[in-house]
Amino acid sequence: MKNNNLIPFNQMPPEQHRELSRRGGIASGKKRKANALLKKRMIELLRRYDMFEKLSDEEYADFKKWQRKQRKSRKNC
Repeated sequence: MKNNNLIPFNQMPPEQHRELSRRGGIASGKKRKANALLKKRMIELLRRYDMFEKLSDEEYADFKKWQRKQRKSRKNC
C-alpha cells in the first residue's frame, strides 16, 4: 500500500473531513445496532436452552455480572 494516498485529517479540506466523519458515524451506528441485536438474540437462544428462561432481564444481568466477577477472581489466584 502506498502512503502517498493517505492524507491526515488535519490536512484535508473541511468538507472532505466532515463527509468522512459522517460516513464513519453512520457505519459505527449500524455496527452498534447489529451487535446489540446479535447479543439480544444470543441471550434469547441461551435462555431457550438453559435454566435461565424463568429469570427476568435484571436477574439475568445480575447473574452475568456475578459470573464475570467469579471468572476474574479465578484469574487473579
